[in-house]
Amino acid sequence: MALPDPWLRASQHRLAFSKSLWQDLLANYGDIEHPNYWRQRPQRMAYQYAIVDHLLGAAKHLVQASLKQLGSTRFDDISMLTWLQVEALLVKQEFLSPPAQQMLLLIQKGDWMDWIKLQQQADFSVIARTQEQSQQLIISHSEGDLTNPDHWPVARWLKDLQSLQTAISDSMQEC
Repeated sequence: MALPDPWLRASQHRLAFSKSLWQDLLANYGDIEHPNYWRQRPQRMAYQYAIVDHLLGAAKHLVQASLKQLGSTRFDDISMLTWLQVEALLVKQEFLSPPAQQMLLLIQKGDWMDWIKLQQQADFSVIARTQEQSQQLIISHSEGDLTNPDHWPVARWLKDLQSLQTAISDSMQEC
């Protein structure tokens, strides 16, 4: 059996880091009944933004692994490309495997687009906001509202990325 693609392995490592951070977050700061739950919010936010950073790293490596399967991009280095450039590169391909098509959709209007937006935010700190802004941020409960890390679907993001990694790995073995 051939060794997995180095980009796929890198993606798997970044996902493993994300899962580890998620488990630490749940173990140390996940008890809603804890008397200091709201005081621990900056720690939860730090964990969740670190998770998003690792998920984006895993996604970038996954795209690299997928593009290495294509004849037209096999020797291209996309590691320094922006997400906008990666999207354009995927769009101009004549053929994309189903997992690669799914990645393109995730960049255009899915979770990856949300992660990219979250990473681009300059100020993640509740403390730097006025008390009224912080209270508004904390009590925000609307579905899909990414302004409140306490309501991010991190567990689903981890599971979905794991499924996509498996699909990419399977498609690489078919080649």
